[in-house]
Amino acid sequence: MNGKVDKPMIELCNISKRFIKKLDIVAKMVSKLGFSISEEVVHALDNINLKVYKGEVVGIAGESGCGKSTLGRIVAGVLEPSEGKIFYNGHDLKSLDQNESKRVAIQIQMIFQDPFSSLNPRMKVREIIGEAPIVHGIIKSTELDQYLNNLMPICGLKPSYKNRYPHQFSGGQRQRIAIARSLAVNPEFIVCDEVVSALDVSIQAQILNMFMEHRRKFGFASLFISHDLSVIEHVSDRVIIMYLGRIVEEATTENLFKRPLHPYTQALFDEIPSFKKRHINFSPIKGEVPSPFLPPSGCHFHPRCSKKMEICRKEEPKTIIVDTDRLVKCHLF
Repeated sequence: MNGKVDKPMIELCNISKRFIKKLDIVAKMVSKLGFSISEEVVHALDNINLKVYKGEVVGIAGESGCGKSTLGRIVAGVLEPSEGKIFYNGHDLKSLDQNESKRVAIQIQMIFQDPFSSLNPRMKVREIIGEAPIVHGIIKSTELDQYLNNLMPICGLKPSYKNRYPHQFSGGQRQRIAIARSLAVNPEFIVCDEVVSALDVSIQAQILNMFMEHRRKFGFASLFISHDLSVIEHVSDRVIIMYLGRIVEEATTENLFKRPLHPYTQALFDEIPSFKKRHINFSPIKGEVPSPFLPPSGCHFHPRCSKKMEICRKEEPKTIIVDTDRLVKCHLF
């Protein structure tokens, strides 16, 4: 799609994820009495295909509940897909032996949205950052202090902080600790899940600039998940727009922000504040996001789309290659 001849570092092929809520004892008894009660199924991801290349940052955007975080967790190995395959440097992850799986698990790291909940409150910073490098043989335990002395300043942390606990830091500092923890094992790929959404604007800028600097210095690839399109534009080489578990548009950052094609992407961009729009009264996209328990037939976006046609209600649109660096999933094309 993007003209690259090298093989992707991460490739997702037809990935789907469904969360099933099992019937409890009462529901099972009621169903045996003849009442129509079935298990509830959340359609979190639907047939996702994605490639991320070495050194590339791919931004993922969309409204809450579109499946961004679920996709990130599947890439990071936190969740297993219901269907489909994941390839890392051309190797099917399910075909790897135990040692190879452990090696891949080290190479793919994840930074979560809330660092306070992702950092163990009973562990000191030296243990939070240093545990994985020691366990996986990257450094010896006797080398930990010097390792932290070198790593922590890179992430904007004083080495003297290493004997403190997470509750003794601000939100921005905790996020720096989380970033240092991910960098401590020299990863090739980092999943960033809303890493700045809970921070003040000034702290957001510091974290994003640090992320970009580390990317240039260490050369890792990244999946950068955010609901903030201005953040996505700042850090990403390529952008994917998701809606209700499906990818609806994919393009280079420059082309997507210059000319969004999918009606949903256009609607998202219409809500981005700017000086040119300072006299416009902003309003959310019309209608509510459909329930993932029972997604609409055809195109998932058609109940809210101003450009819908009859075919949109009946048939799921195919992914169309608009040009060499853009895909769109819409019957208009």
